[in-house]
Amino acid sequence: MWRECWSSVVTCPGLALGVADRDATLVQGKCCSRAPVPSGYDVVMGFRRPNPVLWVYYQYGGKLSAEYRDWVLHDATCKTWVLRALIRSLIQIAPIAVGLFVVLGLLGGQWPLAAGSLLLGVLVVVRISLTSSTDSVDNRLVKYGFPPGHGSAVRNQKDEAAKERYRAIWRNNDD
Repeated sequence: MWRECWSSVVTCPGLALGVADRDATLVQGKCCSRAPVPSGYDVVMGFRRPNPVLWVYYQYGGKLSAEYRDWVLHDATCKTWVLRALIRSLIQIAPIAVGLFVVLGLLGGQWPLAAGSLLLGVLVVVRISLTSSTDSVDNRLVKYGFPPGHGSAVRNQKDEAAKERYRAIWRNNDD
């Protein structure tokens, strides 16, 4: 029983990262595993992704079980890790912002003033979350058993590999 993994557009991305099923193969242009994927699993690049409830729990600082360890590493080291950290902080302040808007704007105050105040508060949160994102993400990885600074080291390694690929393609020094 074969089950499609990932998407037909992506060609076995987990094999390149070393986190996919070691028995994954390419079948008719699609990356598939020889072992059936258990029901209830969402396979993203070879690891289990948390369901929406667990994802929200994770966004508020909760610790997921060990089976999500590879996904947490991916979350902390993928190309969009800064955007993910920013979204995490915006999700964390969303209930507070809505509550303050209701109290300040709709229950007796001027709502444009309340909206402007909340916008300034959100901008402050964005700045603080962006400036502390590296430390925040690295500390999250420590909770999952990775050594301190592991996320930064993996991101730096990926950046160096990308620079080398760029140099190999565009910076030929055959002159």
